[in-house]
Amino acid sequence: MKKALVLSSVLLLSGLLGGCTGSAKESPSGSAASGSTAASGTPSSPAEADAASAASVGIDPANPPKAIAEGTCLSSEDSVVSTRAELVTFEKRGKALLAVFRLTSPEKTSLLSACSWSPTLLDLTNLKKYPSASSLTTGYLLDLAANAPTYVYAGFKVPEGTDTVDIALGGRSVTMAGIKVPK
Repeated sequence: MKKALVLSSVLLLSGLLGGCTGSAKESPSGSAASGSTAASGTPSSPAEADAASAASVGIDPANPPKAIAEGTCLSSEDSVVSTRAELVTFEKRGKALLAVFRLTSPEKTSLLSACSWSPTLLDLTNLKKYPSASSLTTGYLLDLAANAPTYVYAGFKVPEGTDTVDIALGGRSVTMAGIKVPK
């Protein structure tokens, strides 16, 4: 219940403040920058960055969820640098699906540079794509600390007539395939 309350509060604030948009295994802050920051405007340590982003989506960093799907994003600036992307929660909230991702980059970068952040839900059954809703999606200017997981989220319209979707994070980024749509 507390997780749902924290996440609902974050989504409400993201709607009020605005935001920029941008293979499955068996088994969301609205502003561009979130969490604790040093004078420079960036998280002052990797542990602090993880705790702040995890708290923003209601995840306990001491007990993080297992990945539902994962892949690697190639940097839009340098294809040698790659960021690990993991889908850690995928829930239906009314008429929306909320996906929470854990991203880990080997160097300090922005969400946009790390994976060309522009999440899209792909319904291959009905040949439709659903871009993320800007008010339900982490802003692309968010900083990722080096070697620390950062949690980000994206909200989508619930697709009709399919029980499996793919999620593309954007650009040269990973597409996570075969993800079950929550009921």
